[in-house]
Amino acid sequence: MDEYQVPMVALLGAPLLALLATVSLRWVPDGHVLVVSRRGIVSRVTGAGLRWRWPVVDRAEVVPVEPQELPLVVRADTADGCDVRLLVMGRVTLVPPTPLERFVEPLASAELVAQRVLAEAVRRQAVADLADGLTQSWPALVATVDAATRPRGVRVLDLELAELDVLLVPQLPVTAARGPG
Repeated sequence: MDEYQVPMVALLGAPLLALLATVSLRWVPDGHVLVVSRRGIVSRVTGAGLRWRWPVVDRAEVVPVEPQELPLVVRADTADGCDVRLLVMGRVTLVPPTPLERFVEPLASAELVAQRVLAEAVRRQAVADLADGLTQSWPALVATVDAATRPRGVRVLDLELAELDVLLVPQLPVTAARGPG
């Protein structure tokens, strides 16, 4: 072996090893877990710190496990046909998936389910009874939303009704709003 070949191998190998380390290592902050999946199936879930993954083969998602805010915008008609819009702030935590289950982004899926449950609660009330009806049934409604979102990996800790808007004037069709002609 030539005396110049050893430094040349070291000169080419060091940047290659550095590149491999930068694409293979992932930093996971406190309050998060790293969900590593292959072909959509969770292979492992690891905690905070510097974590290894195989580039190209593994898909790695950093998932927060501390409570976070989830805004829910709900539009529904009441039992007597009034258009209602709700803004509900949810306090949720994500439940990390277990290995060998399919990984689905939990927040988007749980958001749709929670919105459907809240819309159904609005549909069961008349507009005159809506505020009182929601206030009285709120603890049961929080439990129902939590039960509906748990299979999707989201635990609902609390819901807060931030806004309740009732549209009292029906919207005019576009042609009627323009007038004749």
